[in-house]
Amino acid sequence: MNDFRPGDRLCHCTLIGRCGAGSYGGVYLAEDEIGARVAVKIVPNGGRYSERELAGLRNYRDCNHPNLLKIRHIEISPAWVIYTMDAADDLHHGKGEYVPDTLANRLRLRQRLDGAEIETMLTGILSGLEELHGRNLVHRDIKPDNILYISGRPTLADAGLIVPAGQGSLVGTPGFLSPRLLAGKTRAEAQDDFYALGKVIYCALTGNPVEEYPSLPRDMTISGNADWGKIFRTMCEAPVSSAAEFRDFLQSVRLGAMFPRRKRRLMKRIFIATAVLVTMAAVVLLGILRGKAQVAPEPPSKVPLAPAPERSVVPVKSPARVPADIVSPKPPPILKQGDIVVRRIDQAPPETEKKWNDGKNAVLQALRAGGFYDEDKWSLLSSAGEIPRIIFFERLLKCSGTPRMIEFYRPDREFGKKPSALELELAEICRDYQTEDPSFIHKRNQSWPKIFTLAVQRTKLAEDEAMQSLALGIMIRKKIDDILIAGKISEKEKEDLKTWVALRNTLIDKKNEKKSVPATKK
Repeated sequence: MNDFRPGDRLCHCTLIGRCGAGSYGGVYLAEDEIGARVAVKIVPNGGRYSERELAGLRNYRDCNHPNLLKIRHIEISPAWVIYTMDAADDLHHGKGEYVPDTLANRLRLRQRLDGAEIETMLTGILSGLEELHGRNLVHRDIKPDNILYISGRPTLADAGLIVPAGQGSLVGTPGFLSPRLLAGKTRAEAQDDFYALGKVIYCALTGNPVEEYPSLPRDMTISGNADWGKIFRTMCEAPVSSAAEFRDFLQSVRLGAMFPRRKRRLMKRIFIATAVLVTMAAVVLLGILRGKAQVAPEPPSKVPLAPAPERSVVPVKSPARVPADIVSPKPPPILKQGDIVVRRIDQAPPETEKKWNDGKNAVLQALRAGGFYDEDKWSLLSSAGEIPRIIFFERLLKCSGTPRMIEFYRPDREFGKKPSALELELAEICRDYQTEDPSFIHKRNQSWPKIFTLAVQRTKLAEDEAMQSLALGIMIRKKIDDILIAGKISEKEKEDLKTWVALRNTLIDKKNEKKSVPATKK
């Protein structure tokens, strides 16, 4: 690619400068003969790469959609395959060097997108994918670098790997390839594109590289992004197979987001109260029907009945008036009844409360002191992952005033080379820190969001030692961050850290002992 320089003429265009790379070649910014800016891709001709690029272009030739990058002109020579396409907007808006407006570049400049921007991006890319999949084609390389903004419109780029569904070899970008493709037992289908799109949502939401999936940054508000977190996890754990199915799921999440937590609780109470009343009405109606069925009507008598004897009428006394100040209150309205039902559901069983309140259980006592008895900490148990012991200490000793123990490890970041005295002291306090198998923890905390009520969560956490271990790990890393931010450590914080590390190690050792005990033969 060094043979091409600004000012060179290719495909009736004048090159301005290199601006990126595609699957198998370089991409240049250029101007056509009327001065419009275009992108020019240059691929060396000869070999499987150019053949694959040409095959992708042939498959793509009939696609025409505003959210799919438009190919303008193709030239093939013995040395090169060259084609022009629409150029991305300039992130610098003409001020300084041209930087193509791609999702990847937006994330490099701004770290992450808000929910509204992600939804706008998704709406456009879903429309483009619908056109592509409608022609039985799959993209195979959906990632932030291949999502361009052209006149502000999100556009899916890079046709070089497009093939008919169920065909083609294993290609794509690591991290965005679905597990089923990596297993090597199948060829790419539409659901693999949606898996990659789920990873794109993760990158856009968190600002993290795809390798850090599914961890969330420490400074990201989990409650404010819970719905989007649910979307990217669902798309990666159980990918959908069509754009319509994706939209249905997106709509269900959007409807849930329209109702804040208090309103959702209110609706839940109304729903439960209505269900209770409907059940009661059904029972009453069933009793009436059964009563009618049991009392058979008397057959008509053949003998004429004698007139009934006259009966004296006894006047009925009217009830005494009850003073207004002691009138019984009216029956509770539906909402109140529903509120009572919900409170019963959210109230943990006595044995669970006893476990949490019993000072003999040191683990639960520590978790309660660390806030894991309260509702605001539950989401951490479904999003925070485990890290190996060596990385735990590597992070700790490289913080240098930039606390990041909760944040997922990023080896590409460079922090201070020499640990501070406070970091060394913390490393000494936590020297016995053990870590759980990350894959084991990931499997356990995947099921956590499915727990319906706070009461069940308290019960599960009181019984599940693996989740207790994860909660203690979160508390330890959070406490280290707080200490580093403050720049000092108190005696109580030292004791807390030592206690939590010891408790966590006990839980891990206990689990390992159970695994090592051979099963008894019956």
